[in-house]
Amino acid sequence: MNEALQALRYAVLAALLLFVYRAVRAVLDDVRTAEAEAPWAVLVVEEGPGLSAGEAFAVRGLTVVGRAEANQVVVPDPEVALQHARLVARGDSLWLEDLGCPAGTYLNGRRLEAPAPVRHGDRVRVGSTVLRVVQPARPRERRGGRTGRD
Repeated sequence: MNEALQALRYAVLAALLLFVYRAVRAVLDDVRTAEAEAPWAVLVVEEGPGLSAGEAFAVRGLTVVGRAEANQVVVPDPEVALQHARLVARGDSLWLEDLGCPAGTYLNGRRLEAPAPVRHGDRVRVGSTVLRVVQPARPRERRGGRTGRD
């Protein structure tokens, strides 16, 4: 009888440890998913036809800006190409690329000739639409890590 009770105690302890392990793992998976879905930045409309000042668009990973409805940032500006520019996350940086539109893409008043990194407060102009880059803290920064922007 004593051996059976001891075996039952071990079985209950093993089940409890398995439950705690799975609960911790589920919480960590949720945290990782939330970090992956957190935007790299937000584009805030300063001015432009068809958009309201203050309107905001989340930037995640690869974000295409243009008139096409399939884009992540739809800009109803007649001077903007269907796919005008894109923002791409590379490492801990966010880069702006022009997609070959004759009107060009401008970063802080300068026409892009090659992909360029964007930072908090930068102004992006496509057509006559101006968007301000607002960069929230990256997940690594929120945990107290350093990224080179410190």
